[in-house]
Amino acid sequence: MSEVFLLDVGSGKLVFAVGSKSDAGVYNVRNIASCEYDGYYKGGFLNPEALEESVRQTIAESGYRGRIPKLYVGVPTDFIKVRNNQVKNAYRSSRTITNDTLDELYARGNIFDGDPDFVAINCSARGFVLDNKFRCVNPIYEQASYIDADLTYILCDRKFCETTERVAEAIGVKKVSYVSSFWATCVQLLPAEVRESGAAVCDVGFSNTSFGVVVGDGLETAVSKSIGGANIAGDLYQVLDIPYASACTLVEKANLYQETDNGSCYNVLVDGRPEQFNSFGVNKIIQARLDDFVRFISDSLAQNGNFSPDVVYLTGGGIAGLKGALAYVSRQLGKRLEIIAPDVPTYGKSYYSSVFGTFDVADKLEKSKNVLKRFFDRFRR
Repeated sequence: MSEVFLLDVGSGKLVFAVGSKSDAGVYNVRNIASCEYDGYYKGGFLNPEALEESVRQTIAESGYRGRIPKLYVGVPTDFIKVRNNQVKNAYRSSRTITNDTLDELYARGNIFDGDPDFVAINCSARGFVLDNKFRCVNPIYEQASYIDADLTYILCDRKFCETTERVAEAIGVKKVSYVSSFWATCVQLLPAEVRESGAAVCDVGFSNTSFGVVVGDGLETAVSKSIGGANIAGDLYQVLDIPYASACTLVEKANLYQETDNGSCYNVLVDGRPEQFNSFGVNKIIQARLDDFVRFISDSLAQNGNFSPDVVYLTGGGIAGLKGALAYVSRQLGKRLEIIAPDVPTYGKSYYSSVFGTFDVADKLEKSKNVLKRFFDRFRR
C-alpha cells in the first residue's frame, strides 16, 4: 500500500503526517506531529531562513526517521490564485466521454502558463453540461456530442514553490507536489450533494482566515485575510496589558454565552499571581474582534453576486473551540454556521480539517491512474 508524506503549511504551525488510507476508507496514520513556527503574512514567510529547521523539527517530532521519496505540500490560500475557465468542445457524433476526453479539455483550458509569478498546481471541474441539457460533475462514461466544461485552475506563487523546494532538497526529498489545502478541505469534507449548487466555507486559523465558495469539485473563488484566533488573544494582551500567555488562557476560559454584567469574573494567573477579570468586559473585547470575521465573511459573500447561502461551513482551529463564538458569529452574520471536521478517529476536530483534506487528495493522487493524476503530474515540481 502506497504511503503519503504530507507537510501541511498553516499560519501558525506546520503539520507533518505519514500514512495511508485503505480502499475501505480506513486511515493508517503512523506518524504525525505539529510544531509552531514563524508563519507567514500577506503572501510571504516571515522567517524563510528558519523554515528548514522548523520542517526538520516537525518531521523529527513525528518520529519518522526514513527517506521521503515524494512530499505533498498543503499550500495556504495566501499563496494561491483561483482562475476559472470555460472550455467547450463539439464532436461530429455522440461519443463516450473518457479520461482522454477530459485530458484534452483540461489542457485546452490551461491558459495560465505565461504567468511569471504563479504556476498551475491543481485543476478540477465545477461541472459539465452535456448536449446543452445534462449537468454533472463527473461525465466519465456518459454519451454526448457536445461538452461544456466549467474548470477551476489553482495557481501557486512561484516564490512559495522555490522556498519549499530549497527546503525539500536540503532534507533529501526528490519530488514535491502541491495541493491547495483550502480547496482540498472543501471538496473532501463536504458531501457532493452539498457542493453541487455551491457552498460557502470559512477556515479560521491561527493568524489567517480563508473564505471561498466551492461548486462541484472546483472553487468559484477563494480569498484570505490576515486575522485569526491569535488576534483575539492579542487584543486581550493589549487592552488588559497582560502577558500573551495569560491572554491565551483567558480566551480558553471565556464563555460568550455570558451576555450580561452580573459581576462574574474569569480567574487567570498573571506572572504567577491569580487575577480576576470581569467576564462581561472580556467578552466585549472578544466580540469586537469576532465582528472582524463577520465583516470579512459578509464582504466576501457580497462579492459573489447573487450567491446568498443559508449556511456557512466553518472549519479550522481559530475560533471553533471558543465557547459561544459560533452562536455570536451566526447571529451577527444572520446565517447558520455548521462545523466541518474530518471523520477520522482521534483527529475528528476542525483543527485537522486542512491536514486530512489534503491527505485525502494526496492519497487519491498516489493511487489514481485517471485524468486528475495525469494533470497533477504535468505540474509536479
